[in-house]
Amino acid sequence: MQVMEPIAKANSPSPSSFPVLGTVLVTGGCGFLGYHLVSRLLFDPDCCEHVYIIDRDISHNTHTHVKATYIKASITEEKDLSTVLDRVNPAVIFHTASPNATYGRRGDFYHTNVEGTRTVLALARERSHVKALVYTSSLDVYATRHHHNLKETAPIWKGRRPWPWEGITEYDWTKALAHRLVLQANADDGLKTAVIIPSHIYGLRDSQALSLMFDLFEDPGRPVFQVGKGDNMASFVEVGNCAEAHILAAKALLSGVEGVPGQAFNVSDGEDIPLWWHTRLVCAAIRGIDLNSASESRKPSDIDKMKVRYIPAWVMWLIVRIIWWVLLVCTVGYVQPPPALSWNGASWCTEDHTLNIGKARSVLGYTPEGSRGRHESVVRQAVEWEWERRRAFKDCGKMKMKMR
Repeated sequence: MQVMEPIAKANSPSPSSFPVLGTVLVTGGCGFLGYHLVSRLLFDPDCCEHVYIIDRDISHNTHTHVKATYIKASITEEKDLSTVLDRVNPAVIFHTASPNATYGRRGDFYHTNVEGTRTVLALARERSHVKALVYTSSLDVYATRHHHNLKETAPIWKGRRPWPWEGITEYDWTKALAHRLVLQANADDGLKTAVIIPSHIYGLRDSQALSLMFDLFEDPGRPVFQVGKGDNMASFVEVGNCAEAHILAAKALLSGVEGVPGQAFNVSDGEDIPLWWHTRLVCAAIRGIDLNSASESRKPSDIDKMKVRYIPAWVMWLIVRIIWWVLLVCTVGYVQPPPALSWNGASWCTEDHTLNIGKARSVLGYTPEGSRGRHESVVRQAVEWEWERRRAFKDCGKMKMKMR
């Protein structure tokens, strides 16, 4: 277990005498959402006393701050996690740790999402100083054929391992199991829990969807394939808004707000947009096409530069079904198709995936900063950051080659 001690900065905000959340522990705090959650916790002087972050990799996405301590550990290692909790004595746990949904390895999802969450809950319940736990779920935990304006009352996937033809990935299934575990762990006289169900998260330092889109669109000669008419709507949530929802939930749990313990809350930017408008927007930014001209009427005016090709929805579904059956017959369902050619991927490409956030607004006081103009600005900043990261990575590789 490796620990990075905090480093004081001259301009760090002074700790509040009575921080609302006290000492906080963030699992997966070096991930995409975790980084932004830690950032919000650190730079609100009245929010918390100290933030402890545990992650399997603490070499990136870290803050140099007097109130931040990074610990290299895994939530699946009960002994290490127990040691951390006894040393840290957190009042609140933000449980964001999860393998990358796009690039995670089979088996790691269940080990981390289910067994890891079960370990976190068990250890938290044994310690009276842990008052609240907020868990990050996923839009795809909902077990419904149609994902339009979903409320928290919609059914989620159950405990049994799904059959391949049911179209649910191991990531979504294990997130649903963990979702249930967290809600069931809520106790009137003990640990208080809540679940945040984010829509598609986007923003700076995106290591999942944006990284995949770079791989698809970085080559300007490669065409962009749009499936269907392109009018299917999707809910998105900027990562800062998502982080704020987690903090609101934790504050509500500690304050005893009615209707929060043992409950789940959908969050988004509050304005649904066409999925393919977002996709073209990202592609335009990656390829250096002017975002202002590209966003007229929500469709890129210089569409030919992006080499958009259209695939009928029925063709996409046929391809997905063929791939599923081939893999089922040849690998007995052990090998799953890539996300873009999965049932879930086809559903995202052709159908609505929107959330109703009325409950979060009314109960948590969640007021997201959201507009299409802001969405464009965030996408542009995220793409620019990813370009810089990739250039730095290539330069580092070249330097290592020269040193050999």
